Amino acid sequence: MNNIAPQSPVMRRLTLQDNPAIARVIRQVSAEYGLTADKGYTVADPNLDELYQ
Repeated sequence: MNNIAPQSPVMRRLTLQDNPAIARVIRQVSAEYGLTADKGYTVADPNLDELYQ
């Protein structure tokens, strides 16, 4: 029997400290799906590093 309670996701606003991790996740997942800068996708856009702003 599994006695681990399910966890609810926490929603919060982005902070400045979140920028590097969010950009890394977006770039990694984009690459996994073939959405790369050489194909015209914006994963190389510098704004991706500043999503909080």
